[in-house]
This record gives sequence, C-alpha cells and structure tokens, in this order.
Amino acid sequence: MRSGYATESRGLAWLHQCLAEERAESGLAFNPLRDAFQRAPEEVYAELRHRSPVHHSRLLDCWVVTRYADVARVLRDHTVFRSSPDATTQDLVDPYVTLDPGRPSLFMLDPPDHTRLRGAVREAFAPEALRRLTPRLEECVRHTVRALGRPGERVDLVPRFATLVPLRVFDLITGLDLHSEDRVTDWVSDVVRGLEPIATARTAEQALTAYRALGACLDERRAAPAREGTLHFTLARDVEAGRLSDAEARQLLMFLILAGTKTVSDFLAGAAAELTALPPGAPGRRRVDDALVDDLIVRTSPVQIVARTAASPAVVGGRSVGVGDRVLLVLASANRDTGREGRDLAFGGGIHRCVGAQLARLEGRSALSCLLETYPEVRSAEAVPSRRCVTLRSWDRVIVHL
Repeated sequence: MRSGYATESRGLAWLHQCLAEERAESGLAFNPLRDAFQRAPEEVYAELRHRSPVHHSRLLDCWVVTRYADVARVLRDHTVFRSSPDATTQDLVDPYVTLDPGRPSLFMLDPPDHTRLRGAVREAFAPEALRRLTPRLEECVRHTVRALGRPGERVDLVPRFATLVPLRVFDLITGLDLHSEDRVTDWVSDVVRGLEPIATARTAEQALTAYRALGACLDERRAAPAREGTLHFTLARDVEAGRLSDAEARQLLMFLILAGTKTVSDFLAGAAAELTALPPGAPGRRRVDDALVDDLIVRTSPVQIVARTAASPAVVGGRSVGVGDRVLLVLASANRDTGREGRDLAFGGGIHRCVGAQLARLEGRSALSCLLETYPEVRSAEAVPSRRCVTLRSWDRVIVHL
C-alpha cells in the first residue's frame, strides 16, 4: 500500500493520472486528500457503498471495502486476511507502520502471538475489574469536568476534557502516572498521525520522533516499583514468570496508550460536539445511557478504518483480491450501511475486536453524563475536525460555552 509521503514524492501530475485512471476503471475515484472528503467522509463512503463497494484505489494501491457484509466477512477471516504483513508483501508495507521493528504491536499480530498477548491484558478489562474501577473512574471524571471552569466560560473540550479523561483512566488501570507528563498527548497524536495512509514524509518523521520520546517516558515510569492491583504489576509478574518478555510487556503498554487513549479522546470530542449542538432540554441531552453511548459511538466512528493483507487469493464482493493485496476496511461506512445485519463494527470484529470496548463505553457514559449534568446549559460554539485524517476521526478543537 502506498503511503502519503510516497504519493507526495511523485507529484501532482502522477496523482491526477492515478485518479483519472481510477475514474475510467470504476466510474469514480477515491481521493482522501480532497477537502470534501475531510469535511464529510461519510458522504464519500456512501457513494462508494452504492457504486463501488469493493473499490481499487490506484492512489493508495489498495482495496477500499465499504459495505457491512464485506467488511464483517474480512474481519472474521483472520486466516486469509492477516493483520501482519507476510514476507511476500514487505516491499508494499509502509516502513513506519510498526514504528518499532522487532516489537510488533498487538494490532499487527495474528494467532498464536495475538492470542497470548491479548490474554495478558484481558483480565484488566473484565466485567469484575471494571466494576471495581468504576468509583475511581467516576471521581476522576468529576475532578476533570469541574476543573473546566464556571458556567458561561468559553472552553476547548479537546485538551481539557476529551484528552484528559482517557489518559487519567489509563493511569488508574496501569498505575504509570503518564498524565503528569505534559507532552504525552502531543506524542500520542503525532504517532497516530504517522500511521495515516496519507501521512506526509514530515509527518512520518515526527511520528518516529514522538514514538521514541513516548517510549522513553514509558520506560522511565516502568522502572519504578509496580503497585499491586495495577496492570503494570500484572505484566511485571508475567515477565518475571517467563510468560512474557520485557519487550512484549512494554509493547502491550505502548499499544494501550495509543489505542486506548487517542480513540476514546476522539470519541468524547465528537460526541460532545454532537450533544452540545442540541439545545438544552432536547431529548438527546436528557439522559446519557448505554443505548445513547452506543449510538454515538456508531455515528462518530472514531476508528474509521482498519487494514488487512491477503495471505491467499480471495474474492470480496465479487472482486478478486490477490496475495499480498492490502485491504482497507471502512468501519465507519459499514456501520452506516442500511443493509447491515449484525452488531456494529465500531470496535472492529473477529479476534481483533477491541479488548477495551466495555471500558470505552463506561468512560463515554460517565464523562458525557457528568459534562451535561455539571453544565446543563453548555452549548457548542465551534467544532473543527482534524485534516489529513483517514484512519481516525479526530478533532482539532471543540469549543463550547459552559
């Protein structure tokens, strides 16, 4: 799959040629660099679902799959569609995808390693663990929300609410106290931007720099004695017992920082933007329950796409996918498919379904409820989505009057 900086280096003439050939082949061209896509990706995906549900992107050199049935089928079939690239596709794989050669992330692994490493953290997200966590999580949320300011004040919810809540919850679970480092959220954002299929060369270099800085910060925190009852303690015990290597324990924590804070942050920002745009007293603002949170997660779809590599020939939606072909599964589109049959895919599907899905719901319900209860007149002033984003639906700012 071509990265954004590979596209960038080839120039505009090549880009226009790619799009023209793609349009001639299928009647439309998928161009995530266009302003129209950045403003309203759901409209572009709706057109793809209708006219070319398994679409070959010449620009990105991959298949873009947008229909629910096709996305769900590929997510389930982890033997044919692999999360990790194999040796036959290394020349197609962006060298910045793992960002840490020799230490593959959980979302880049397949069984049996994926099964073993996922099992190492599953207990921390089990129902009983979340029940024990809930009182401390809710107190953390109250502290964060009450510190926003007085009613009527103008506040950006992205840095002071949407970003802080998941980072502080991560610290509650792991015991690592990362939120005391001011630069952590910037590092996380830079790393995630480097994973975008349309990332520029400069963005990718910034991602590497940020990844190393974040790793150094994590190593410093891990060097301190682990507190019993935290994930840091559990993983340290597993390393001592030989069930995990130290590199694996480190990478699991790095994965949870990136996947567990940024995605929840984007969800809280998007959901807050949507709820505060409603007038006070509107039905959608009266009670933030599990059903509303689930609906908001589907509508905002903070994780827009996931990628897979075909390990053997396959047919998806009537199109032939070859060995080594990269496939972008558009979760955000699948969730909006009127022909959807089955549960939503906002948290992925198959063996890679998000291990922290229930925690994300708990954070969403607690944080959004507290925001609306503490500031019943809160109203939106400005909501600006991030540009050059395909993988995640991120937000530059969500300004409100409390």
